[in-house]
Amino acid sequence: GLTRIWNRGAMMELMEREIEKCLRTGEHFVLVLLDLDHFKRVNDTHGHLAGDAVLVEVARRLTSFVRPYDAVGRYGGEEFMALLPGLTLPAGANRIEALRLAVRTGPVDIGEQRTLAVTASFGAVMFSPGGPAGPAELLRRADEALYRAKHEGRDRVGFAEQTIAPSPC
Repeated sequence: GLTRIWNRGAMMELMEREIEKCLRTGEHFVLVLLDLDHFKRVNDTHGHLAGDAVLVEVARRLTSFVRPYDAVGRYGGEEFMALLPGLTLPAGANRIEALRLAVRTGPVDIGEQRTLAVTASFGAVMFSPGGPAGPAELLRRADEALYRAKHEGRDRVGFAEQTIAPSPC
């Protein structure tokens, strides 16, 4: 309700549908997890209303930079998730970089004439038919790539080390 984007449950359903579609069509998609950098500091320093303002603005920025058939949702807390159908890696890396830049495009108004700079770390994995994987494995690998991006300095995109896909049915 706060961000007016898909919630975690809806995003998981959308991902399962996208996997099924890709198994039928042989297409690809990219799953992206992103986590706002140092978000706890926003709530601790400026309060939860400021944190809410940041979440709303980040959701707006993300949805304004995706294609009409992409999906953006909140994964939990300060984590977001994007499904980018038809995208491949590394060819689509520039699209994910555009999302990262959209998040940090300018300061976020948090009320009372205050603004905050916001950045996020991203983890991306490509799904393609032909190998062992499902939603849980996609999320695990995207999460590993996300944490690698955080450990490498934040405000960057990490990519899963190998493309993964489910076994043919």
